[in-house]
Amino acid sequence: MALALLWITQLQATPSLQEEAEWQAVRDPVGYLRRLDAHPQQDMEELDKALALLSQRKPAVTDYPMPDSGWHALNGLALYRTGHVSVSSKALQARLLADQGRYPEAYRALIDYMHDYKQHFNQTPSQHAAFQAEMELARSEASNRALQQENERQRKQLLHQQSARNYQLVLVGLLASALLLLGITTHRLHRSSRHLYKLATFDQLTDLPNRRALLERLATRWQQEGPLTLLIIDIDHFKQINDRHGHQAGDRAIQLLARELRSWAPDLQLVGRWGGEEFLVAVPLPAEDCWHLAEQLRQRIALLDNPRMTISTGVAGRSPADERLGQLIHRADMAMYQAKRQGRNQTILATIPSAQDELASSVA
Repeated sequence: MALALLWITQLQATPSLQEEAEWQAVRDPVGYLRRLDAHPQQDMEELDKALALLSQRKPAVTDYPMPDSGWHALNGLALYRTGHVSVSSKALQARLLADQGRYPEAYRALIDYMHDYKQHFNQTPSQHAAFQAEMELARSEASNRALQQENERQRKQLLHQQSARNYQLVLVGLLASALLLLGITTHRLHRSSRHLYKLATFDQLTDLPNRRALLERLATRWQQEGPLTLLIIDIDHFKQINDRHGHQAGDRAIQLLARELRSWAPDLQLVGRWGGEEFLVAVPLPAEDCWHLAEQLRQRIALLDNPRMTISTGVAGRSPADERLGQLIHRADMAMYQAKRQGRNQTILATIPSAQDELASSVA
């Protein structure tokens, strides 16, 4: 029956002749074997499929009367077809040999089957170990990929942090540069401001306060209580010094007088160039004491040389009749002009306001 199904599988290329091929194999199995050996290229399909076809065809074949020699021929055909099968089919080969009474060969086929089965069984742990190794390798590769991804993420994060730090450093550098530039600008502005203040406050030739600055300081001092005496000092024959010795000699005479005033005046804040060759000094002392100080100064100036010069000084002390600072300045100025009229190189103390008025009218 099995052989009949195996024949059917060989005849699948021509399904219309299938039934005829089956009955030919049953009627003349030996002749069919010979014909099959003459065409070895016509291989049957897998043995499992042939056995399934055998189970389907068996009722039709068993109903057909067959001698024992025919069954042996069919078994031989099945044995012939199991000559190059897989390990799982060698048990069938041993059974077919036993059915034909070829017991030694069946025994050897069974031994081969057991040997192949053991060999296959022994290969299973090796395959399992190989599978485990492959799994470990796959897990290791997956872990390596995850580690690489983590490293790449950390690298990008580090680059981002480094970039942020670079931006911060650039920002700090820009801020520091801005602060430095601001500091330099502030320093220059402060220096320019001091220079402008000096130009607006001090005389460039003598480095003493000019008329405007001196008036501001005198106004502040005028608001305070206590004695206040003004001295207006003028260089005698200053025009002749310029004409005889040149303007440089005149500038030098002014600078020499300013130097002596610095070393002589009690308060340098109240000493300044009043205009041209005139100087004004404010002293917080009574007028009589200031007259003696002015005489000492006049004597020191008369001893100077290169160029030689003398001074005329007017001294005026504050009195109750002086309502404004300008009145006191005017009386000191009139006393200086009186010293000029009386022959120069002398110090004149201004009198009380009533007498000063008569003097002013006489000068006019």
